[in-house]
Amino acid sequence: MTLAQFAYVADVIHKNVVHGLIDELRNTFPGVDFYDVPFGDAAVRLWDLLESPFMYGDEVELIGSEAGVIFRDTEGRPGDILKEAALLVALRGTHDFSTPYDTLDLQSSAYKR
Repeated sequence: MTLAQFAYVADVIHKNVVHGLIDELRNTFPGVDFYDVPFGDAAVRLWDLLESPFMYGDEVELIGSEAGVIFRDTEGRPGDILKEAALLVALRGTHDFSTPYDTLDLQSSAYKR
């Protein structure tokens, strides 16, 4: 799968499945704030950076079993890097703090839905 294909699939799933689930939760639990943290968007941004000649070097891989991977397998299970980036997206959506990832503009990925 290419980055463009993954980005398309992640966007379709996010818009057609996740938004509906959040709306259903909001209807079931009125008055509770639900935050949408798109793992797919974080993965696309990290994958794009991985392909950039200016980032990472040999320490990070797209798929593998070590800590320095974006995905653990070809099915898209998140590696440590993606988990940490998504956690930062979630935290920055609810708290105001800076991180080493500030240049990625991850805060714009987390938004109140």
